[in-house]
Amino acid sequence: MADIQIILVEDENIDAMDIQETLESFNYEVSYVASTGIDAIKHVLEIMPDLILIDIVLKGEMDGIELAYKIKELGIPFIFLTAHSEEDTIKSAMKTDPYGYLIKPFDKNKLKFSIEHAIYKKEMELETSKQISITRAMNKVLQEALISKSPYDVAKICLEVAQELTGSKFGFIGEVNSAGNFDTFAISDTGWAECVMPKTKAIKQIVDMKIRGYGHRAIRTEKPVIVNDPRSDPERLGEPEGHPKITSFMGIPLKQGDKTTGMIALANKKSGYNQDDLHAIETLSVAFMEALNSKKTEITLKKSAERFRAVAESAVDAIVTTNVDGIIRYFNQSLEKIFGYSQEELTGKPLTTLMPERFRKNYTQELEKFKESGEHRLIGRTVSTTGLKKDGTEFPFEMSLSSWKSGEKTYFTSIIRDITEKREGEEKLRWSEDRLKMAMEIANVVYWEYDPENDLFTFDDQFYALYGTSAEEEGGNLMSSIEYANRFVPPEEQELVGVEVVKAIESTDPNYSSTIGHSII
Repeated sequence: MADIQIILVEDENIDAMDIQETLESFNYEVSYVASTGIDAIKHVLEIMPDLILIDIVLKGEMDGIELAYKIKELGIPFIFLTAHSEEDTIKSAMKTDPYGYLIKPFDKNKLKFSIEHAIYKKEMELETSKQISITRAMNKVLQEALISKSPYDVAKICLEVAQELTGSKFGFIGEVNSAGNFDTFAISDTGWAECVMPKTKAIKQIVDMKIRGYGHRAIRTEKPVIVNDPRSDPERLGEPEGHPKITSFMGIPLKQGDKTTGMIALANKKSGYNQDDLHAIETLSVAFMEALNSKKTEITLKKSAERFRAVAESAVDAIVTTNVDGIIRYFNQSLEKIFGYSQEELTGKPLTTLMPERFRKNYTQELEKFKESGEHRLIGRTVSTTGLKKDGTEFPFEMSLSSWKSGEKTYFTSIIRDITEKREGEEKLRWSEDRLKMAMEIANVVYWEYDPENDLFTFDDQFYALYGTSAEEEGGNLMSSIEYANRFVPPEEQELVGVEVVKAIESTDPNYSSTIGHSII
């Protein structure tokens, strides 16, 4: 957890130091402690932490809720830590979609669980977002390929999608020719723009090339290649005169079955390439080959669809396509495994077969609305819902929905991910929190906090139970020091307790602690 960076936004110094100490005891890195919203925004933009803890009430022009809205735009998870539990405050805070909301005083372990849950949730969101981006890129390649006029046009689309997905500056696509050399048949427009040698000369140099250097290593090894420091690579050949300088490089083999027949290469991503880039382009490379081969052989739309199915069958997630009437036209093997149906049992059947009865009416109504308006509220979104297996078992899953056209006909394609394990993990976390609360109650552990500025003690319900009373009987969880002393401390010991409280208030030591014993009434 040492690599998790957290920014704390808290305007009470004592609270801030206490929370920072707690976070560091759990081996989190507290990158910065801000006391105002404006200061927080400045350092959030500089650091871009993994998580932000925010007090709702902050000094200055920006409160915690306004700060949360701005942080939300950056995609950084945040948790509210506040002493304010009023219903209106909570409602306003919840509109920002926080990853957690803890009322002070909070249990340290509960804080840890909340942070871990927030980080896990964000990781799952990012993973889902990556999968959606790859799916959209795949759909764009396959759809644009249908209207492209040549393999060159298809290759240009593939490069455009790959560059956008990875943040590359330029790239090329080529294939191994019959002589065993490499022919480049497409270079991105940005690549040509960076090249200063005459185009006629450049075209001659990029065909029938000997397969050598790190630039063609992916073809020789039949494995993806990442080179983020080309100058130190032992196979570096250098760039020809007029060729743009290469600062980072990634090559992905393009395959026909098990045989490598070509390569897509990307270059000059500013931050260098990583495994996420490799995975994304390697996944898309199947679609690239599908689109290129479809155009080269001028196969029919039906053949193109069959080849797309080959891509879908390799997916771990379930994929299902229906027409506007909700009739299943295609699904992959992953859907068969998840729902327990065979191809014969589902093909031509309504999609409602995979839904619990309570969801079917709404689904049918949504289809009717789409036929009238051409709009569907779930298109382009990822939602969590419930599926129905063949054996009658219900299970949770996440689904992203897209629509597409073939001629005049509209189809829906859903990508479904079983999140049973994810839900079980969340349930285990809730179970752990309940166990912790139970343990505190059994051990008679109580908690109170004193606010010297307002001379107020805040007590939990367990505190009152220890004294044989309740918060309701005592008028609430808040009480002044005089009320506390008169109600619970014997007169002869009140001075002793008062002296210790003053010492704690006046101490400048953030780690100050003391222990006293006194009787209770």
